[in-house]
Amino acid sequence: MYDSRNEVHLVCLFPDVENISFEEAVRDKKWKTTMDEEIKVIDRNNTWELTKFPEGSQPFGVKWVFKKKMNAQGEIERYKARFVVKGYKQKEGIDYDEVFAPVVRM
Repeated sequence: MYDSRNEVHLVCLFPDVENISFEEAVRDKKWKTTMDEEIKVIDRNNTWELTKFPEGSQPFGVKWVFKKKMNAQGEIERYKARFVVKGYKQKEGIDYDEVFAPVVRM
C-alpha cells in the first residue's frame, strides 16, 4: 500500500519567465550579452569556489532562467538572465545542509 502522508511536494511557478531555450538565447545577441554579464557578476562576487568533487556524489544540474523586464508602458526595459542550480535533488542527511539554497521572492 502506498502512503503519501510523509512526502512533500513543492511547486515553483514563474509566470513572467520567458519560454526560451539556452540554444535560442545563445544565438540572440541581447540574451548572450545578458548571460555574459551574469557570469561576470557571479565571478566578481566570488559566488563559486572550485573544489574537488567528493567521490560517489552526483552533481546538481544548472539552468538559465530568462526574463524581460518591462516598464510602466509595457515596453522592454532590459533583459535579465539568471544562472540557477536545480537544488530539488538535494537529500536530507546527505547534502541538504551543505549547498546554498537560493531565496525566492514572490
